[in-house]
Amino acid sequence: MGGIGMMSGGMLGGPGLGYAKDRFASAQLESAHPAVYAEYRVAEPRGWLFFREVAALDGRKLGDVQTKLAKAREKLAESGIYDPKLALERLTPEERWVHDASIQGDRQTLAADAVIPAVMALIFFGLLIYFRSIGGYRAVHLEGAGLATEEPDLQSGNIVVPGSGGVAARHAPRKSGASPEGR
Repeated sequence: MGGIGMMSGGMLGGPGLGYAKDRFASAQLESAHPAVYAEYRVAEPRGWLFFREVAALDGRKLGDVQTKLAKAREKLAESGIYDPKLALERLTPEERWVHDASIQGDRQTLAADAVIPAVMALIFFGLLIYFRSIGGYRAVHLEGAGLATEEPDLQSGNIVVPGSGGVAARHAPRKSGASPEGR
């Protein structure tokens, strides 16, 4: 069951985070520099699940900007300069705006993604309060017709099958002073 949950989280989470990044980065660039956004956006907008469609930044064009920035950083590093601002100066103003919008989209996506564990923590805290209010978690024993169930004998430490009169399994003897409730 846990594996299915993790698979569905990955199958929905990955594309969902990608959609969020596209949406935030596109909104950032479109509001700040509409002409540059028109040049760097994809031709066909896409949506995710039931969310509205978004014309994301074109991955190839964004990749070209990031490659150009990486090469500028490498060239500066060869000469012993490791200042990231100097590498950014090698980009055109439009490329810097696209790069900045991408970073801003990453940051907003991270902030939105941080809400998920916070909500889960609230849910688990609610479950904790609920189980405390009813006196703790209690196991439910289901018994079918004609099925033998094993029950522990707290005095002897053995497992007894009701109706058989025999012991199904024996446990190692308890250490002296240990009570059945303490286990």
